[in-house]
Amino acid sequence: MSATSLEELPQTSVGPSKEPVVPKTTRAPKTTTTVIDNSDVDTDTETKEQIKATQYDFDHNTYNIKTTIGQICLVLTAILANSSLLKILVRRRLDYGTGQDYYELLVTLLATSLIFLTSVAVLLFVMVRLNIKRQKARVFANVVASVVLLVLFIITVLNIFIAAYSGHYTAPSSA
Repeated sequence: MSATSLEELPQTSVGPSKEPVVPKTTRAPKTTTTVIDNSDVDTDTETKEQIKATQYDFDHNTYNIKTTIGQICLVLTAILANSSLLKILVRRRLDYGTGQDYYELLVTLLATSLIFLTSVAVLLFVMVRLNIKRQKARVFANVVASVVLLVLFIITVLNIFIAAYSGHYTAPSSA
């Protein structure tokens, strides 16, 4: 053998048992991801290991509860804003006798918006109570979320009309 071919061979040392010792290399630990097909599995009887999709622990139920509580807080602020506007509208009517040009329309729109906002808050409270780790609860939560989205769209349209018709109000002059 030539000297060049010996240099190309990996460096090994011979231990007491005359076996070559290969130098150790450091490798990153392997992470595995398990994909679960839930189409044919009854999720009510699933074990905890089947629910986990990866080795990392992420509780979807806790995430759902936290986001839903945040949505409830936003709905409550909208309820407070609409009820405050309704109170101002009624007070102007009582103080000045005439009120706004579109008083009846605005009261109707505000009352409808408040009813829808209250129903959304109730539906969101129902969603907080669901355990979305179960398949039946997940399906029900999706239906409730779709209904909430539809009602929120209607509320948005109502509030656009409220803002358009409320306008700037000036008190009648007492000349």
